[in-house]
Formats: sequence, structure tokens, C-alpha cells
Amino acid sequence: MKHPYLRNYLKEYGVQKAKYIDQLFPKCYGARISTDENSNAVDDDGVLIFENLKSEGYITEDRLTGFDKEAAELIVSDLARFHATTIALKLIKPGVFKEKILPCTVKNKGLEQLPEEVGKSFHDSIMEGAMEQSELEPYLPRLQKIVDYFAVHSFVNRPPPNEKWGTMTHADYWTSNTMILKNEKGKVIKNKIVDLQLCSYTSVVRDLIFFLFTSVINSTLDKHYEDFLRAYHNSFTDTLKDFDLDLGPYTWEEFVKEVNDVGPNETYHVLVMLKPICTEREKVKNSAEDFQDSDWSRKDLLGPQHRRKLRDTVLAFVERGWI
Repeated sequence: MKHPYLRNYLKEYGVQKAKYIDQLFPKCYGARISTDENSNAVDDDGVLIFENLKSEGYITEDRLTGFDKEAAELIVSDLARFHATTIALKLIKPGVFKEKILPCTVKNKGLEQLPEEVGKSFHDSIMEGAMEQSELEPYLPRLQKIVDYFAVHSFVNRPPPNEKWGTMTHADYWTSNTMILKNEKGKVIKNKIVDLQLCSYTSVVRDLIFFLFTSVINSTLDKHYEDFLRAYHNSFTDTLKDFDLDLGPYTWEEFVKEVNDVGPNETYHVLVMLKPICTEREKVKNSAEDFQDSDWSRKDLLGPQHRRKLRDTVLAFVERGWI
């Protein structure tokens, strides 16, 4: 996310270099879309060259474990800085935002881009898993209603965002799409956001909800849910202060309202993505290059980890009135 204009804009407002949002991403050393100098279309010769974060000590957290409280608070604070910086640009220079930032967003095709049987296996994983959980039996009709709705209405075709919260979002922010750096005592001290293939223009809280419910240890999320919202909101408003913006529209109460307004429409996205996130270890023998779309239809990919995560997540959604 080393957009030249963003750096100049941050410099213009006297933002400290340590708070530049390009600090949140790996350095990009170069890129090309094609070897054809006359082409504006990305082809198989397109290249992106980023710094090797692994050589700097960054790691990817175990997707089947998730982040603890300290790590999650740091990550959501960084996520808020990413969101708030571009919202500030939209408020201060809407024409520039439209010209420089909006073209960086894409329309994700969702499950429709997959072979029919693969999309169906993702979709069916929700009810198949839920029906094996006795604790979820009282909520199966509600859950079925949501699943049936999104079988017809693609989850990527979401309503337009509440404009004050709308900006460029990651749209796929979970354990495998962020990398963390720990000190010698094992404490997470830095975070890098990676894999921005699906950046979309939508509400910032979609990224927050998706991250929390896919990537944080469930017991930790249950105990510290409001702490994570506070960490995000504090970082968000602190970033807006750097641009001398009115914080009136972004109060804690307005933020919580946005979370609860958007939450019900993000539940399916979270639940359907638990399939790849909770795939059992060692079940996929092929390399990433050899893994076929049809492999996703295999019934042996999911097991107890998926069932537990699905149960805990559905119950958390029920508790918040999102299901």
C-alpha cells in the first residue's frame, strides 16, 4: 500500500512517519502488469516484488489457534489506522479519493467464481456442521433462513455502506493475511497486513467483524470483545485527530451502532469462510500449486476444529442478535 499520493498527503498534514500507513504493509520494490508496453491489462507476465517478511522474523499465526488478546489488540489498532487514513482523505479531498483510491478497489465475485460443486460445498458446510451440534438446535431455523438467503443473494453484493464509515477495506482480513513480529519474550510488537487482492469499498467494520470472528481465540473474544472494539475505535479516532477532523460523527455510540447494523449482514461471510480456515491439518497433501478446486468438495477436510469454531461463532452471533 505504498501509494505515492498517500505519503505526500500524510506529510502535508504533519503526520509522524512512524504513523504512515505504508508502515503497516510490506515494502514493495517493484511491479509490472505485463511485458507488453502497450497493454494496460494484467496478464501472466505481471509481477509484484515485495520484501521478504519471513527473513525479518515475521510469522503467520496458526489459523486453527488464532490470536491472543495482546496480538489482536495490536492488529485491530493497525487496521483502524489503515481505514481512518483513507476516510480522512475522502473527507478532506473527496475528488482525490475518487481518483486515486477508488480505482484500487475491486468487485469480488465470491463463490460464483468457483465451480458449482465447490461453491455448494462451501455453502453446505454451514448447515452440515451446525446440525451436528446439539447446542445449535434451537437456532437452526434462523441459521437456515440466513443460508437460504445468501444462496440466492451473493454475500459480496452487500448494501451500499453508511457513507461516513465507507472506504477502501481489505475484505479478506484473517489469520493468514496478516504477519506478526514477536520480541525475544514472545510478545507481538509489530504487524504487517498482506494479500490485498480483494480490496473493496464498504464499511470499515466489515473487516473488523470478519477478523475478530475468524481469527481470535474464541474464549478470548468472548471475554474481551468490547476491549477489541475499544482498541479499534481509539486508534480510529486518534488517526482522525491527526487531520484535525470533527470526531462528532464518530463517537463510540455511533461506532457500536454501525457494528450492530452491519453485523447481521456479515455473518454468512464469516461462517462460510470457516471451511478453508478450519480445514484439518495434513488433510491437503498436494502442494499449493497442485491443489485443485475440486479438492474443496472432499468431506474429510473438516473435523472437530471446524465444528467447535462454528458452534462458538454461531452462539456469539445469537448473543449479539445478529442471528
